[in-house]
Amino acid sequence: MVHLSDHCYHLAELPCVFIIALGRTGSTHLLRLINEIPGYRLSGETDNAWIFMGWFARARLFAGYSQDQTDLEGNNKRRRREVQIDLNQSDVLCHMRQMMMILHNPEPRARVFGFKEIYSPFVRHSQLTGEIFRQGVQFIRILFPRAK
Repeated sequence: MVHLSDHCYHLAELPCVFIIALGRTGSTHLLRLINEIPGYRLSGETDNAWIFMGWFARARLFAGYSQDQTDLEGNNKRRRREVQIDLNQSDVLCHMRQMMMILHNPEPRARVFGFKEIYSPFVRHSQLTGEIFRQGVQFIRILFPRAK
């Protein structure tokens, strides 16, 4: 019997390649070249789904809860506190890894999988640049630590 944590560990250790680029930089050509390698399957663009998955994971992994606390003057106040769940053991991440496999490496599975993405719509909004890296690239690295 395979435990969920064993299965998730196996998914996290899969070799992956992700191409994240601006438009008109040759990323489609690179995608085609990589897909010519036996055992490789990289999907085309996913309309920035990887960033939205990162936002979703953050919302699920950082659960806010309210707690009654008494301040120095004896007044009860509701306080919101963030609690971080262990990223490596999270069911949320396990399910997201499984979803990535369904989307980007369906049966029969390739030895190396991944996707190519153009994030140029976000570049037009400089306030989102940090989000691209925190909730996009960093999230992919958490999901698949062996990714290139």
